[in-house]
Amino acid sequence: MLNVSLVDELETRLKTLQAVLNDAEQKQTTDPVVKEWMDQLKDAVHNVEDLLDEINTDALRGKVEAEPSALNFLPSYSRFCQRTNVNLKSLCRILERLANRKSDLSLQQVPMIVFQRTHSSSVKNVPDNLLKSLEVKRSDNLTSVPKMVLSSHRIRSLYLHGISSLTSFPREGMSTLQYLEIENCRNLDFQTNETGQNYTSLQYLRIRDSCYSLTSFPLDCFPALKNLTISECPNLKSISILDDVSAKCPSSLETSVLRSCLNLVSFPRGGLLTPNLSELAISSCVKLGSLPEQIGTLTALQSIELWNLESLASFPHGGLPLCLRSLEIKIPPMVIGDCGFQLLSCLS
Repeated sequence: MLNVSLVDELETRLKTLQAVLNDAEQKQTTDPVVKEWMDQLKDAVHNVEDLLDEINTDALRGKVEAEPSALNFLPSYSRFCQRTNVNLKSLCRILERLANRKSDLSLQQVPMIVFQRTHSSSVKNVPDNLLKSLEVKRSDNLTSVPKMVLSSHRIRSLYLHGISSLTSFPREGMSTLQYLEIENCRNLDFQTNETGQNYTSLQYLRIRDSCYSLTSFPLDCFPALKNLTISECPNLKSISILDDVSAKCPSSLETSVLRSCLNLVSFPRGGLLTPNLSELAISSCVKLGSLPEQIGTLTALQSIELWNLESLASFPHGGLPLCLRSLEIKIPPMVIGDCGFQLLSCLS
């Protein structure tokens, strides 16, 4: 049986590390030891996200708790649980070691205010000078982001989890936001300003099982974005840029992960012109017929993961980047021949 307590422990340890993330981001530019710690944390977070996506935490946890006897007899499920529990333990230990180094690196925890199962009217009077990180989860009758977020000029991190009533997201006041995570907020209408001035500082964006009205994600509205993860966004059809000659993808983008976006069919015309992109992962996007154009010109790209892309018809002209070090694929057999494996001399 899947050890759900390990999943909870993993999430708790991630929350602990997220509390010092802002301080670490600032210090890594001048402290190589902190930068090394950040690199290790990023690797661990990527592994955690991959594992949690594989588990499909919410659905699987419900099945395990509700029908253990019905699942335990399946040998394949038993082997899956056994392997997953081992991976969960390993990741918990890695995060524990990283957390234990916080004091040695003098990383400071930013103030975090958490509102849980509360009404929006009870969170109006928090002093702006304390508000750097805000988490709102399982809140009752909350239809919009609290006004104090808009009035604060210090907000850096915002976490919105499990708020089915949340429908609107601010179009302004987010200029200092660096970290945004939206999970299980299906009715949230996540719109972007056409001028791209909303999220000028946003570096990390994670949308999971949320924003069901989102049909197109405009990359050029996020000029500082480094890490983008979108999963289980069922009506998302395209990753786009504005139809303006000056529009362009954010050059800062390093990681792009797209999972279980069942209606995703296209990328920007001309491809992902993101020179610093080092990791690209696309899985279970069953209608996606082609990869980004000119993907072979992305010289910083080190890792590509392609899984369950059953509509993929071919690879872009020019093949894959020659500097690629890691390639994980599970795609239609007739497409594999277009990969140009024989030219990828750097694969480890």
